[in-house]
Amino acid sequence: MPNNIAEQEINLQDYLVILDKRKWLILLLMLVSGVSALFITLRTIPTYRATATLLIEKESPKIISIEEVIKTEARDTEYYQTQLQILKSRSLARKVIEKLELESNPMFVGSGDIVSAFLGNLKTEPVRGSRLVKVSFEGEDPKKITEIANALTGTYITETLGVRLDTSKHAIFWLKEQLETQKEKLEKSELDLQKYLEENRITDLPKIEERGRLIDTLRQEEARMETQLAELSKRYKEKHPKMIRLIAELDSVKQKIQEETERTLKLNEIAIRYSFLKREVENNRELYNALLKRTKETGISEELTTTNIRVVDAAEVPDKPVKPKKRTNLLLGTFLGLFGGIFLSFFLEFIEDTVKTAEDIKEYLQAPFLGTLPSAKRETKTIQQIDLISHFKPKSMIAESYRVIRTEIFRNSQNEVTRTLLVTSTLPKEGKTTVATNLAIVLAQGGERVLLVEADTRRPRLKRTFNFDSPPGLCDYLTGKVQIDSIIQPTEIPNLKVIISGHTPDYPAELLNSAKMKEFLGIVKQKFERVIIDTPPILSVADSLILADNVDATIQIVKTDAVKKSSCLFAKQKLVSAEGKYVGAILNNIDLNRERYYYYYHYYRHYGEDKERKRKKTTSSKM
Repeated sequence: MPNNIAEQEINLQDYLVILDKRKWLILLLMLVSGVSALFITLRTIPTYRATATLLIEKESPKIISIEEVIKTEARDTEYYQTQLQILKSRSLARKVIEKLELESNPMFVGSGDIVSAFLGNLKTEPVRGSRLVKVSFEGEDPKKITEIANALTGTYITETLGVRLDTSKHAIFWLKEQLETQKEKLEKSELDLQKYLEENRITDLPKIEERGRLIDTLRQEEARMETQLAELSKRYKEKHPKMIRLIAELDSVKQKIQEETERTLKLNEIAIRYSFLKREVENNRELYNALLKRTKETGISEELTTTNIRVVDAAEVPDKPVKPKKRTNLLLGTFLGLFGGIFLSFFLEFIEDTVKTAEDIKEYLQAPFLGTLPSAKRETKTIQQIDLISHFKPKSMIAESYRVIRTEIFRNSQNEVTRTLLVTSTLPKEGKTTVATNLAIVLAQGGERVLLVEADTRRPRLKRTFNFDSPPGLCDYLTGKVQIDSIIQPTEIPNLKVIISGHTPDYPAELLNSAKMKEFLGIVKQKFERVIIDTPPILSVADSLILADNVDATIQIVKTDAVKKSSCLFAKQKLVSAEGKYVGAILNNIDLNRERYYYYYHYYRHYGEDKERKRKKTTSSKM
């Protein structure tokens, strides 16, 4: 868990370093974006907004107890959405345009479809939790847009009321037609009823129920007589006086039943027809009265000028523009520049194919990592101070880094005894001379006899570093002008001597590839315990490749964020193909603000100190 947390902290620190590295780019983009936003804002014509507030009720207020002709049966949401769409309708916009003669107004001249331009400046916004609607219109002329907003709401109310009145008029017209028709039906039904009464001479219809009960009584009497007749027939014959009298009475009852039944059926027919005609008269009269009442009510509604919509707040002339918003645009432009700069920084970092970390050396170059060297710009001011920082500031972090690297070099060396060490780089200005000089210094500070040889004859620098006048150098010896002892120069640093490049020859590569150079290396290996050779960059000239095969070890200096990975790999491959004893690479000029390098530094410092103590102990035991 602690390792995971540390890794996350390292990655975050890397992101901050990337931003710090390209902070000027981010600041530039912020400045350009902010100034551009301000410039566009100042060039933009101010836009004003006039707002009127409407109250839209679901139903019209009822001044009298009369149902309105128009009923809103839809739900509230549907009703209000409909009203909002009417407010933004093209027909309503066209009426306002014609009313205010906006075709010639500068705000709409040249806009093509004036109705679409009008609606583009119109905005309706319902107020949540209420029945209020804000109607806004935007434009360049404060007075004109106020006039338009008020005209729009006024026209909307007028149109709504007009629709209501038109509907009422249509309803009255229809009701009058229906009333006249119903009146004719009522009169006709009344005449039919009267005619029927006269034809049937009906003054008062008999009660049919009473006649029904009479027939029932007669039928009961008939049944009784038939029973009595059946009993008498058992004792008397048909011609017996009792039988004759009872038969005559039975026939009389049957006759009465038939007569009453016929009379009742006729009365029923008359009653049914009478009831039908009477009911038709009553229905027609009831419908006529209802239509008459509704006609009168609708006529009263037509005279009313009330509506369910009214203006709560009329639009007022605005005193401040709503667009452009200077502060908002400036902040937005600045933030866009900030985020754009951050994105561009990470994008450039992503596509930048340079060596940045120790992982790049280990994974891409497949080379041993010897250590990191912090940038010395904060601790020194001149090149000479940078080259000799391990001497002037032996307790500094940079000097400690060189000691760590010294240990790593000899730990990774393939030879059991590394006497000659070649220092080179991929391209110029990667700090190889500084590294070679300081490595020589820390070796000398360890008590060893050290010789620093300047084999970079094209861009020599050690003369200025050690304040030499103009002594003969390596090239002078190789051309046979001087002896070797005359080119070895002492320094103020104990145990450290220097050979500068000397007078630059026409063909330095030939001199380095000569037998004289091999002889030179054999001599100095006998005179000194360590020989550090500063050579030109690998991809610039062939000098380093010529000498690589003649030394015990070769190290490659890589300046962070300065050279492409492919170039570093190519340089390493050239050294290996030249049979140079490649020891590893040093990452130079890193920023210790990056926490990852801070960890690497401490790891290699402690690891190097342990190795250094073991190395000295082994050397002492051999002696």
